Amino acid sequence: MKKKLSVLTAMLMTVSAAMPVCTSAVPSQAYFDGMFADCTEIEDIEWLENSFGSAEKVFAKEHEDSNVTVYFVRSMPEYIRFSAPDDTNIEELANRVKTYDERLVFYSRPALGGFPYYSIGVRSDDKLTAKDAKELYRLLEDDVLSFEYHSSRQVFDYASYWHLPAFVADWNTANAEETEQKLSDWLERSGTEARLETESVEGVNYYQIIPDNKLTVTERLDMAHDIVSSTGLMLYGVMPEDTSLSTEEIVDIMNALDGDANCDDKVTVADAVAVLQYIANREKYPMTAQGRFNADMDGNDGLTGDDVRAIQMIDAAIWDET
Repeated sequence: MKKKLSVLTAMLMTVSAAMPVCTSAVPSQAYFDGMFADCTEIEDIEWLENSFGSAEKVFAKEHEDSNVTVYFVRSMPEYIRFSAPDDTNIEELANRVKTYDERLVFYSRPALGGFPYYSIGVRSDDKLTAKDAKELYRLLEDDVLSFEYHSSRQVFDYASYWHLPAFVADWNTANAEETEQKLSDWLERSGTEARLETESVEGVNYYQIIPDNKLTVTERLDMAHDIVSSTGLMLYGVMPEDTSLSTEEIVDIMNALDGDANCDDKVTVADAVAVLQYIANREKYPMTAQGRFNADMDGNDGLTGDDVRAIQMIDAAIWDET
């Protein structure tokens, strides 16, 4: 056993020296590369945020006839969801949560699977860490039927733009004439090789800027940005209702096993190796959310060498949880 510990410790010292551990919950670039592989990432997003709200990343995908879909990626705060028996004193549970941390917000939810369920969350600019989740479970475990930690939450809203760049004016004739004049003036002033086309559908006037040459989606957005900023017009784009997509990681805290990094329901040297590999190269050696939660043993968020040592000690039957 001592030989096993010494070998792993030597590996740990090598990895720790070579690879600082980042504990951020922000998804990696590879994550976005996979989800938006056929899209273009837009760097200048502030002007789009003025129309559709703040975003951390913006991606655009071009379709036929120069229609463009723009995806707005936002991170959402972590939260805990748990269920409890009907006769549970929820007010008393809520007080326990508040006693732990006054930042936390306690929500009651409709019944799910026959039992009421509840959520513990934080404000949008705050964090609910895995350490918080473990401590809250210890506070509530005698009164809950299930207990889940939801993290790495990403929401993807999207807006559809018809023939980018395009603009719209309503049936008010004066408004239509003003819109057309502003776009004509922009074309003349900018010297852009393009033409202005107008289409009227059921009394609504649509205006399209048609470039003479094919432009990339980034070039179209740059053109749209210039028109918007210099004319005060708003792009013709819509964000349909109920279009949000979301991803998140869920950890079952009730059934978590401390040290079980590979989620095989036991703690062995293989778990320590799994964490070492993850620390060295998380893209090549990913771990599940449950595995990372199980392996996070040292009381601090994020996997470090101290967690590997704790797993070694469990495997060697010398771990003292206190």
